[in-house]
Amino acid sequence: MITHHLPHTIISLEKEVETSVQGLRELASLLSTEFQTQRIDIFDKEDTPHTVVVPTSALYLLVDILGELAIGNTVKIVPVHAELTSQEAADLLNVWSRCWRKAPFPLQKTVGIGVSGFRI
Repeated sequence: MITHHLPHTIISLEKEVETSVQGLRELASLLSTEFQTQRIDIFDKEDTPHTVVVPTSALYLLVDILGELAIGNTVKIVPVHAELTSQEAADLLNVWSRCWRKAPFPLQKTVGIGVSGFRI
């Protein structure tokens, strides 16, 4: 797994919002499949297509990313192992979990495939 690019923040600009809406609609309509992998074509700077095989689950993640970009949200990709549960964060900060919920700093709820937690 290539992790040196993570975490990476994608800032949604007007053109990205427009393109994301279109890409979201097209990709979501094509993903009703039982296949575990999909072939996609990526075009290089000479407009030559290159077929890449990717897990279908990665394309579902791309649908989620496009959905967020389509409504103008900034997207950040963070590996699950880098996330903390509220209890892990409380332990790290040496506070009780119930105090953590009343923290004087913002909590960010994250939800993933089968995973949920909090980030600060």
